[in-house]
Amino acid sequence: MKGNHPRLLPYLVAVNPINYGRPCKLSCVEAFAATLYITGFKEIGEILLKKFKWGPNFFKLNEELLDAYANCDCSADVIKSQNAYLKKIEQIKRERDDIDMFDTSLENFNPNRGINKPYLTDSNIEDSSVDESGSNEEEDDDDDDGDYSEEESPLFSFLSPVTHNFSFLLYKSF
Repeated sequence: MKGNHPRLLPYLVAVNPINYGRPCKLSCVEAFAATLYITGFKEIGEILLKKFKWGPNFFKLNEELLDAYANCDCSADVIKSQNAYLKKIEQIKRERDDIDMFDTSLENFNPNRGINKPYLTDSNIEDSSVDESGSNEEEDDDDDDGDYSEEESPLFSFLSPVTHNFSFLLYKSF
């Protein structure tokens, strides 16, 4: 919004889809709701933000700051509170930057893999098989020569039912 007088709101983070996560880039409704929250009309600000999908998240994301600003008595206190929060953020950023990205203790850790994925758990790896009589019998990897029927193939179990229905195309000669 262009005008002769810029907004005089303290540091807050935008939640709107256009400027999500950008500090001090609030939409008009976010600025108005923040003003209502700081001046003691939190309920009215919530009603205003409920009109948008992302609206309720604005108070959740900025709750710590908004509460600190609402407890201030004058604009000087708001600026002190804002500066204290910015120093806290800067310290957290410095601590994060001090971490060695090539830490040898994290050599086998892959941040792109989720640790809670069901296919990564040890329960999916079977060390023993159950024969028809119900007794457990360990498999010998030494005797494995790689001969599988189509249904026993590890690749076959990996394929989805949709690709299995079209497997005849692989064997058809044209």
